[in-house]
Amino acid sequence: LCVASELPPFPDDPDERLIAITKHCGGATYLAGSGGHDYMDLSKYREAGINVVFQEYHHPVYSQLWGDFEPYMSVIDLIYNAGKESLDIIRRGR
Repeated sequence: LCVASELPPFPDDPDERLIAITKHCGGATYLAGSGGHDYMDLSKYREAGINVVFQEYHHPVYSQLWGDFEPYMSVIDLIYNAGKESLDIIRRGR
């Protein structure tokens, strides 16, 4: 378990900082958002022996009460609109 308030100082460079934090916490893989492709220097992670996995979430579409479907709303929106079907809808988004 790593607690942010107990971490030592890390490099200012964003990639080097994430590599240092990953290593400090004993990790060998960094889970990045899909947008990371646009700004991460993946060669730094390879050189450091850190595997980078990009999250590729495919948002499920469900019926909403008003208008066209609006993605990335709170899970509360899903529950209010889909009720007991919510978990099945979330699983379809994988």
